[in-house]
Amino acid sequence: YVILVQNQEWLVARSLILSTSFNIAANLVLIPRYGLMAAAWITLLTEILLVGQYGLLLRLWRGIPVELLGKPALAAGMMGLILWMMRGLPLPLLLILGVVTYGLALWGLGALGPAEWRLMQQIFRRSPIPGEAG
Repeated sequence: YVILVQNQEWLVARSLILSTSFNIAANLVLIPRYGLMAAAWITLLTEILLVGQYGLLLRLWRGIPVELLGKPALAAGMMGLILWMMRGLPLPLLLILGVVTYGLALWGLGALGPAEWRLMQQIFRRSPIPGEAG
């Protein structure tokens, strides 16, 4: 959205065309042979390609360091691996496991700085109950 606000729609369009072209070509080549798993992996790779392009554009225009995404991406990968290994569990347990795994991975990787901790405190701070002394 930052890119769109700066009247650079053509760069967004170029990124979408590149990502869509990759997706279509890879689907045509790989789905007939590998089926549904190919479609899933191609979709994931297409999103990575698109987010990567946007990240580079943001770095060029706004000076936003792409490295900020490294630890959260690694934490997401760790969460995905754990969830895949536990894929036989019921969905509600997988959801809880995913949230806990991702949070612990972010904490363990040092991705949560003082600003993030303050934000979480604000989000999870218990709202006062009317009539309760606080």
